[in-house]
Amino acid sequence: MATEIRPRRVPDQTLAPICLAALLALLAATVVRTAWVGDDAFITFRTIDNLLHGHGMRWNVAERVQSFTHPLWFLLLTPVVAVWGNPYLSALALSGVATAIAVGLVIGRVWS
Repeated sequence: MATEIRPRRVPDQTLAPICLAALLALLAATVVRTAWVGDDAFITFRTIDNLLHGHGMRWNVAERVQSFTHPLWFLLLTPVVAVWGNPYLSALALSGVATAIAVGLVIGRVWS
């Protein structure tokens, strides 16, 4: 009794973009649902506000102390706050952009 060998079925090429879109939608929903800003960010927000109002990169105007704990994030967030005006929404938007860039780099590596 001979067994029948069936060729393996190759998945339809239109399925991959649909799966990718579904995964990206799930990621976007997760990012929006779990978005939050910790208390350390408000120290950065006040420091950015002082900088934009000409008082320098400091928490209290009279003290020359670096109060933020993440210089790169501070430097990325400052121009966004200067343009947008709202530090809370600016931080959330910039975080979303950073997440999208990271996901794009991962997808680019996987598909190449």
